[in-house]
Amino acid sequence: MKVKDVFTLNNDFKSFKLLAGECGVENEIKSVDIMEVPDGVYWVKPGDFIITTGYTLAKNDTTIDYIVQMMIAKGAAALGIKLGRYIDEIPEKVIQYANENCFPIVYVPIAASYASVVRPILNKLVSDDNYDFHILRQIRQELRRLTIHNYNITAITNLLANYIGQEALIFWENNLNLVNRNNMLRTDNIINIIKENKTKLYSENEFLIINDNEKRYTIFKINSLNGILAFLCVELDSDKELTKTDIEIIREV
Repeated sequence: MKVKDVFTLNNDFKSFKLLAGECGVENEIKSVDIMEVPDGVYWVKPGDFIITTGYTLAKNDTTIDYIVQMMIAKGAAALGIKLGRYIDEIPEKVIQYANENCFPIVYVPIAASYASVVRPILNKLVSDDNYDFHILRQIRQELRRLTIHNYNITAITNLLANYIGQEALIFWENNLNLVNRNNMLRTDNIINIIKENKTKLYSENEFLIINDNEKRYTIFKINSLNGILAFLCVELDSDKELTKTDIEIIREV
């Protein structure tokens, strides 16, 4: 599979745009990986199509210049980046450097989840049966790297949100205070739903699905040795639900 094939995989990929490196669209993609920690660039392999939100750039742990230089040096196929959340634009000097080195930089829509990007590409590269194994291996690696760098719980839930394509909120069990900073969702209604369904939550083995008006809430228990420590909540439109892969990813986190 070549970089140019990404743009025609399905309708979702039609909104992807080539920002730089047009002379490299014939680059062969051998794998697709996620990168959200600064030392992730050292794990890049020849032929990798790397996807990122640029979270480490917002924290000033590294620079886009360095990332692109390292990827080119390591023979990566391309870089896909979500603009608008942690980084708004690619500097002109980076665009020029990528053009000179035939290194494609691809705009990935901010609303696209990692799963919606990675699965279609992997389906072209490996069998569909291997998808869950691949995506779970990736998130385990990302979680280990976040732990090494002492990133906080917000960074971990941001990573989770990127994989499942939905924001995730964590509330302490004892006072329902919000654990992770999140400006995307209002919490009042979610807190009320947890309060009203605490008895059910305690009786469920792992998670509870609650339909409320036009929303569907999936609430997971986070257990410690002494009992329930917190609740993790994912809000969806009522006509949507988490996939089996999404649930496995949440379990890993």
